[in-house]
Amino acid sequence: MVGHNGAMTTPPDEHATTVALQRAVIGVVLVVCAFAVGILVTVEADIDLDEWWNGVVSSFVFLQPASLAMNFLGGGWFATFVVPLGAAAVLVALRRPWGAVFVLAASASSAAGVQVLKATFGRSRPEDMIVVSDHGSFPSGHTANAATLAVIAVVLAPRVW
Repeated sequence: MVGHNGAMTTPPDEHATTVALQRAVIGVVLVVCAFAVGILVTVEADIDLDEWWNGVVSSFVFLQPASLAMNFLGGGWFATFVVPLGAAAVLVALRRPWGAVFVLAASASSAAGVQVLKATFGRSRPEDMIVVSDHGSFPSGHTANAATLAVIAVVLAPRVW
């Protein structure tokens, strides 16, 4: 196909298929990498991540209040219930009911997936934690919540991103 400036262009259907395939491959690679890290952590490979991270965090004591605030916003009942329900309410008010359904479905499936993976990997929490948290440390529920919100934002507002 020849574009308006005389350059060769790919038909839209082929381009969309190529982009979708690239995204699917990247997604599969990232999931495989996450499982590989989980396996390394589960078999307790010689990785002292917890000790290293606790050392880094303890040197920034002045950031503890911000850490506690981010912990509250990104985990527990607030991130599990208030954020998805609030986002769904905003989308319903904006007359985007399918967007609201998507937010609730994505949030619920993410939370369920994290809990299944935590039970699968069974990695215990470090002993001297700053915050109170649930039973497993991998994968991180806070990180999963942030990633889920990012995906929701990209899907529902792609032009903004």
